[in-house]
Amino acid sequence: MSQTQHLFPASCKVTTLTSVTSPAAPVAKQLASAGNTVRIVNLSTTDGAYLAFGDTAALAVATVPADGLATSCWVGPGADFTVSIPGIAGGTAQYVSATSATGAPALLLYVNAGS
Repeated sequence: MSQTQHLFPASCKVTTLTSVTSPAAPVAKQLASAGNTVRIVNLSTTDGAYLAFGDTAALAVATVPADGLATSCWVGPGADFTVSIPGIAGGTAQYVSATSATGAPALLLYVNAGS
């Protein structure tokens, strides 16, 4: 069994998020549960997306990089990885949004209080 399977049991809640194509403004969505570890799975094998997290919907604004300045996390086609989000206040579920230069990939986000 991999470490990812131990961190994210079958009872773990999942949030499905579909990226919007830039320049349309991404709409932030609250994650299904609170936690400091997030597994991100891109269901698209052809399109990637930029992802942003925030304590509020107003702070979770994903953007496609301009002038080489990235302010959002790149999730490549077919990607499946885990990130840690430090400093979540009061155990409140984070907000997330996604945008892409092309296509509208669907992303799955599993949240757990991993270590």
